[in-house]
Amino acid sequence: MNKFLRNIILFAFVIVTSVSLNAEESDQVAVFNQMKERAAKGDAEAMYQVGVAYHFGRGVEKNMNEAVDWYKKGAHKGNVKAMATYGALISRDFAPGSDKDAFKWIEKAAKKDYDFAQYNLGYCYKSGLGVERD
Repeated sequence: MNKFLRNIILFAFVIVTSVSLNAEESDQVAVFNQMKERAAKGDAEAMYQVGVAYHFGRGVEKNMNEAVDWYKKGAHKGNVKAMATYGALISRDFAPGSDKDAFKWIEKAAKKDYDFAQYNLGYCYKSGLGVERD
């Protein structure tokens, strides 16, 4: 049950936060290239969006390793969606790290008033994911 709930939370989170790359298929490559260019210049939101593109194969071939790398870069640059997604991926074993690492990233995003991260933080406390169960 614990793994099942984690899957639902991760799926819902990524669907809710991946709005910008919903262009027509013919436009997705151009959007991806623009985002990647912005990400290379240090744009944290673009880093997150490149992660989403790799995660779902929008404008680029689906590649979870690349997705995780870009989410991580965005998280380190302070993007709350990237923080929460990176934490969720760690909790699902899609990214290296412990449950404590997952909790750390989710908590950081929650402290920045990101509502979906706050929801996931509640789940962490309820299930004891990376923190004492409360």
